[in-house]
This record gives sequence, structure tokens and C-alpha cells, in this order.
Amino acid sequence: SDNDEVENENDEEKKKFKIDKIIDECLKKIIKKNSNNQINSEDCIKNFLLAAQNGNTTALYKLGYIFISGDIYPRNKLNGIFFLKAAIEKGSIEAMYFYATYILEEKNYTEKEKIEVIPYLKKAADTGNTEAMNTYANAILKSNHSEAIKYLKMCADKGDEGSLNLFLNCYSTVVQCGHWISFKY
Repeated sequence: SDNDEVENENDEEKKKFKIDKIIDECLKKIIKKNSNNQINSEDCIKNFLLAAQNGNTTALYKLGYIFISGDIYPRNKLNGIFFLKAAIEKGSIEAMYFYATYILEEKNYTEKEKIEVIPYLKKAADTGNTEAMNTYANAILKSNHSEAIKYLKMCADKGDEGSLNLFLNCYSTVVQCGHWISFKY
């Protein structure tokens, strides 16, 4: 009946609200820390796991971040990647960007891994995040010079000085080679 559907929707909303509240509380604990400068990371992890089991994308991303960074919990690369990929499957731009930068910062990443993460960087860059734009441009600079210059220009247009310098350097190199690139964005 219609009443049952309304009740189920309300239950789902209450459940989502409760999960979001748990995540917020964990984040506050992580940020504030207690008087001994310690936090109960076990409780936070349990709460994030509960939220992740219920499909909360933020919790999946945060678990991935926590396990990869090792800041509040012992580092576990496999668990971190598992949770980040789960968040990515649910469309988390934060998880895409974090995972991509994590892979590219690894000294021994494979070409296959680089190819896997480039689309994640592009999605993050397309949100207008200057850090993501810059990272994406640098990752594709050798393979797709014109695309890289386009993103560096967009980033420079937003006031990012590092991107402006790299853009000018790339642009002057292209002009010296006799190539012309039109920017369409």
C-alpha cells in the first residue's frame, strides 16, 4: 500500500541520516582528538565499516583513505584500495582523485595502473578542482600535449600560479615547434 511505501522511504531516510551522523561523529573524533592526543580509532573504524556496509560512499572513501594513509590506523594497502575502488564504483570523485594520486605517487606504478587512473583524474579535473586539473595535466603531458595545455590554461585562468608557469612553458615550446593549438573549453 501507499502507506507502507511512505514508511519504507521514511525508514531509509532515517537510516541514511543515522549513518551520516555516525560518520560525522567519527570525523569529529578524528579531527579533535582527546586530551591525550589519542583517538579511539577502533570505534571510528567500526562505525565507518557499519556505514560502508550500508552503502555509504563517504564511509567507503574515508576507510580507503584511512587504510592507505596510516594516519589513525595501521596502514593496509589492500584494504585501502578495496574501499577506494568500492567508493569509485559508486561515483566518488574524492575517491577517484585520491586513488589516482596514490597510484601515481608510488615509485613503481605500472603503465596499466597509470592507464586505469587517468580517467579518474580527468573526472576530478572536470569538477573544476585546480589541484586535480594540474595533476591530470602533468600525468598526460607527454602523451597528450594539447589536452594537457588546455587543462593547464583552465587551471591558470583560475589563478593557479604553478599551472600558469607550466602552461607558459609548454605553450612557448609548442609555438617554437611551429604548432598551433586552439583552446576550446
